[in-house]
Amino acid sequence: MTKEQMIERYRSGYATDAHLDTAVEMEILTSEEAEVLKAERKDAGGIVKREEVEAMKQEITAVSLKVDEAIIDSDYRLLMLETMNMA
Repeated sequence: MTKEQMIERYRSGYATDAHLDTAVEMEILTSEEAEVLKAERKDAGGIVKREEVEAMKQEITAVSLKVDEAIIDSDYRLLMLETMNMA
């Protein structure tokens, strides 16, 4: 594997830090190059950025609240219908 292929695979998320360490041992990459790549991934928050994960969590919470409101509303309407039918 060439240096360019290793860097591309790492940046695409197919290679891990362990792969970079092996590439250094095999003298495909220098230790400095490997450290720069690791720092790049760390700064980017890994494969999925932390900001994206937090945004997804907020969206899930918002949808969950809307679903809960819809369930409560439906239950209330059913209770009202049952009460009207009993009278």
